[in-house]
Amino acid sequence: MKPETHLITGGLIGLMLTKSEPLLPLTLVLGATVIGAGMPDVPILAQVLADKRAGRKLFSTESRGTMWYVLKDISHSPLWFIFGLSIASMIQDVLLRKIVLGFTLGYFSHWILDALTHCGEAFKATDQTLLWPFVDHNSPPLGYMLKQMTGAGWEYRYNYMNPNETRAGATKPPERVFQIICVALIIMSIIW
Repeated sequence: MKPETHLITGGLIGLMLTKSEPLLPLTLVLGATVIGAGMPDVPILAQVLADKRAGRKLFSTESRGTMWYVLKDISHSPLWFIFGLSIASMIQDVLLRKIVLGFTLGYFSHWILDALTHCGEAFKATDQTLLWPFVDHNSPPLGYMLKQMTGAGWEYRYNYMNPNETRAGATKPPERVFQIICVALIIMSIIW
C-alpha cells in the first residue's frame, strides 16, 4: 500500500485505542500508532533517497539478496509484532503500555495490508516475503502465495517496471476508496 494509506490506517487504529482518553495520552498513543504503521517502510525510503542521490531510476538496483532487499524483508517480519506484544505485556505503566501497544498494532496493520496487497507477478522477484526469518529471501512473497492458494488478491501498484506504464506511482481507485473510508471513520470517531 501507499505510505499515506498505512499512516491513515495507523491513525484509525490509534483512535480506536484511545477513544475516551485525555488529549496528551491520546496524542502519544495516536502518534505511536501512526509511526508504527510507517516504520516497516523506512528501508524503502532510504533506498529511494540513495537512488535519487546516485541519479538512478528508483528501485533499479533492487533484487533479492541485495542489502536493500534484505533490510526491507527484515523490517517487514512478523517477529517485530511478536516482539512488540511481548514488550507491551511486561510494561506496568498503563500509558507506556498503550504507547508500545499502539506502535505494535500500527506495525501489524502495515504487515496485514502488505500481505493482502503485494501479490503481483511483476513484483514477485522484489517484494519482501513478509515471513523472514521463517523462509529464505528466495521464497515468493506471502501475498503472492495467498493469491495462488485462494485465487484472491489485490495488487495495489501499477507496474512501474514497465517503461510504457504512464500511471506508475499513481494510486489505484480501490486504494483511494479505502483511504476515504478510513478518513471518514477517523472523522466520525472524533465527532462522536
